[in-house]
Amino acid sequence: MHLKLMRQMQNPAVPDWVQRRVIDFDLKGAGPTIETPRRRPCQATALCLIDVSSIEGLKPLRNTPQLRQACMTAATSRREIACAILLDTFGRLLLQQRDDVPGIVHPGKIGLFGGHREANESYLQCVVREIQEEISCCVAAERFEHFTNYESVDPELNGDTVYGEFFVARELLAESLVITEGSLLIIKPDELAAIEPQLTPPARFALNAFLNSESGHSFIEKN
Repeated sequence: MHLKLMRQMQNPAVPDWVQRRVIDFDLKGAGPTIETPRRRPCQATALCLIDVSSIEGLKPLRNTPQLRQACMTAATSRREIACAILLDTFGRLLLQQRDDVPGIVHPGKIGLFGGHREANESYLQCVVREIQEEISCCVAAERFEHFTNYESVDPELNGDTVYGEFFVARELLAESLVITEGSLLIIKPDELAAIEPQLTPPARFALNAFLNSESGHSFIEKN
């Protein structure tokens, strides 16, 4: 049986049923696996589980223990991300001014470049891929220095959590970057306090963790 779980969105700018999760459901008890899209609209208000395998059209499903477990698994999830603090050759922070459009996480906020981890991908592989996609520059994996991780209730998805691994990459040429998502915001370390209210929660956490670390202290002293 093939089941499709859909979330109806409260935001009128987002079409109904725009968020879709596909559950491959084994009635023999193997349990569901969930494929989650990279971008999820926020403010989910209703869940609708329908049977799309019937050629007769949509029909209600029997209330079984397996079905209830599938609903519980799908209703709560953990968003997994990998992001990087990027530093240019002048010691400036290269941040992402996020697009102010509906249907994305933290619209209009200032964040780090990076994104959602895909299936079977390590966090390092994720940050390498995401950075290349978003700044049009291939930064080798060995240039990323892991410095902290993060887990918190996700304010963008009711009841869900977000888990992130954070890296730092140095000596990038800001003038050579081509930004494909949002826009580039170049900030000196002493200017961070002025934009702090505009930072996304993960970016605020990561920047504070980095600047308070030994590596961050050395970075500040040099700049």
